[in-house]
Amino acid sequence: MISLHEVDELNSRLGDAHPADVLKWAFTSIPDLAIAVSFQVGGLVNVHMARQVIDRPVPVLFIQTGFHFPETIGFRDRIVSDWGLELIETRPTLGPERQAAEVHPRLYEVDPDRCCELNKVRPLQEVLDGLGGWVTGLRRDQGATRRETKVVDVQTLHSGREIWKVNPLATWTASEVWRYAEEHDIPTHPLYDRGYLSIGCAPCTRPVREGEDARAGRWAGREKTECGIHGLGRTG
Repeated sequence: MISLHEVDELNSRLGDAHPADVLKWAFTSIPDLAIAVSFQVGGLVNVHMARQVIDRPVPVLFIQTGFHFPETIGFRDRIVSDWGLELIETRPTLGPERQAAEVHPRLYEVDPDRCCELNKVRPLQEVLDGLGGWVTGLRRDQGATRRETKVVDVQTLHSGREIWKVNPLATWTASEVWRYAEEHDIPTHPLYDRGYLSIGCAPCTRPVREGEDARAGRWAGREKTECGIHGLGRTG
């Protein structure tokens, strides 16, 4: 088991480190590590930095729900090809057609928590069970549920295994992430230009209106603010 003392010591040492240094530590120290990316700017900044510090194709973990915007899939395929990434893809528990027939044709509307559980949480847990850790794009400035995000954390999976969870951008702000992306000419998701500032599944995402929080377009009109993949099994 990973001790909480070890987690605390690592956060003391890496808590103020540049994200690239955090990634260098992570890929040097954690076997079978992958960067979770939805091909939004934060994840791509992580991947760009990782490409500078490791000498092999960067493994990226994509949660395939079956409900993504076509633009997301097209952009994903372009970046994977252009950057020479190793794509690891989850598979939804049922898939859109079986889910519609066996559960509800519009489950994402009547019970979005269950839809996320079937298409994101369970499939991700299955893939993570074969890894030593994962890297996320979580930042403390993304909202109340993320303000306590640690740079290095531990996740206990449903199977009981413990793996590392690394959040290199935790201390950065949105402006710092975008500045890095602009300075390094990182391509950005095409839906940003249409007002989408946080992009998830197509049925549950809308453009953000002027003055709204960046995540206001996710599950709009509901109290739901998270899909669930970051709220389970944290012990650090």
